[in-house]
Amino acid sequence: MGLLRSLARAGIRASAVVALLLGLSGGFTATAAETGQTSLDNTWACSIPSGYTYDRVASQLNTCGSGFRSYYHLRLPQDNIWVCYVTPGYTYDQASNQLNVCNSSGFANSYRMRAGQDNIWACYVPNGNLTYDRVSNQLNVCNPSGFGYSYHLRTPVNGLWACAIPSGWTYDQASNQLNVCNPSGFAYSYRLRG
Repeated sequence: MGLLRSLARAGIRASAVVALLLGLSGGFTATAAETGQTSLDNTWACSIPSGYTYDRVASQLNTCGSGFRSYYHLRLPQDNIWVCYVTPGYTYDQASNQLNVCNSSGFANSYRMRAGQDNIWACYVPNGNLTYDRVSNQLNVCNPSGFGYSYHLRTPVNGLWACAIPSGWTYDQASNQLNVCNPSGFAYSYRLRG
């Protein structure tokens, strides 16, 4: 009986130590599988499911069918990651033409994806409630092989001078300015009212 009590006490102590270590390491947080949701972020797949993008593609033999097929490294859309495809609602602020990253047998563009937000430069204005107040024509930023426009994104507020009038807004003044909304000439800016 004494041996059983000693083993039981040792087991309880060991369980307490394991529980403490798991608690400190975050081991008690529910995993995606435990909650019924499976995150495919940072996994490889034969296709790109809705709600995901990818940051690499490889050509695999007999993995996704017979012969060589594309195999994608999936990513959940998030700010400030390099991807091969920019998902709707996001934009990008830099493009790069790389060998064997987004095309398993040659060069293809990859993009540093950005969440549309106030006061960042982006290569296009994403859908949503944003506008822009300046345009710049830069070499090898939005176009990895030449010049391309970048837009200074802004959240619309009353009194902001913007290059485009977002849906649901109007303007009370317009100004034709040099190299503000057109990097190589004159274009109108509008003082927003909403």
